[in-house]
Amino acid sequence: MTEIMRKTRTLCFLIFALASSLALVTPALAQEEVCGDILELVEKGVPREVGDPAFLMRLLEPKVGPQFADGFINLAQETALPAVQSKLRLSQRRCVPDQEGHLTCRLSNFRNTELLKFDERVGKAAYLNLTREWNPRRGDNKIPDDQAMGLARDVIKAWGIPEDELAMQLADLRRLNVAGGPKLDAKPAEFFSTEVHVRFPRHVGGVPVFDSYAQLAFDVRGQVARLRVLWPSFSLVPGLEANPLSREEVVRRTAEELSDGALCKSLSRVEAHIAYVLSKEVETPDPSDEGSRKEVEAAHESGEYVPALVVYAFPVDPREDSGELAPAGRQLVTRLLDSREDGK
Repeated sequence: MTEIMRKTRTLCFLIFALASSLALVTPALAQEEVCGDILELVEKGVPREVGDPAFLMRLLEPKVGPQFADGFINLAQETALPAVQSKLRLSQRRCVPDQEGHLTCRLSNFRNTELLKFDERVGKAAYLNLTREWNPRRGDNKIPDDQAMGLARDVIKAWGIPEDELAMQLADLRRLNVAGGPKLDAKPAEFFSTEVHVRFPRHVGGVPVFDSYAQLAFDVRGQVARLRVLWPSFSLVPGLEANPLSREEVVRRTAEELSDGALCKSLSRVEAHIAYVLSKEVETPDPSDEGSRKEVEAAHESGEYVPALVVYAFPVDPREDSGELAPAGRQLVTRLLDSREDGK
């Protein structure tokens, strides 16, 4: 089949050369390169709001309040560290500024059993307490789910996470369990619930912020064993205008990218969500002039956001007991704005 397709494309090219008409060939090539079933799945998965200028205009006018990265150092000693029962002491003198004045902080106790990191530029903070790691002597983690959720909310508020940006209704709570026994193929003789994990995604004005979240792990005593915050300061790339790509164009581009290197009939479903995404994560065309290239590089380095479509493609599960390996899913980010109007 591959050889036939290669010959077909070669023949098309020869016809193009003889007829000197690129417009007659390009649609045929595009048709060949997209799996019909993938195109159908993408069509079903892409939200109807995509391509709507009025909807996009609302995305370009988010209301943003005080940001986590701007206030964390001031809150650290007063509320953040006490909220995790830490004896560490953080002040601006313990931090190192970069060339633009953004602070990076790292401190630990003398035994290195407790660690705090903070990076102001990217809005990242992490806390680790090794003395709270689970071991069998500690037994089951019996903290009720509602208690763990309440503790998690109190901690992240104390850490300065903006309450308006917390997607509380989408918070995810899971338990980490371990099981063991004398033989690998025997029924586990012991089963323990070790930690409770709570994860809060972020949204701005009800719109998800891609790859921005706060996550906590609680030990058997309800203390924070680990905490990770990834909450960059939020601002849009300057000069964005509500000139969207049409929904049909977004569907076509997405289907083409998913079809590239994939077998037809290899996907079971496609989900797509409108979100704010860091501009460096969005595929951009190669600018033709030096001025445009510098604008793109500046936008990528700024850490600013653009509205985009985050796409998840799920593979078809292998048949039961077939011995086939489960294929990996795919994630990609697709543009919503026409590149001529978003500084890219």
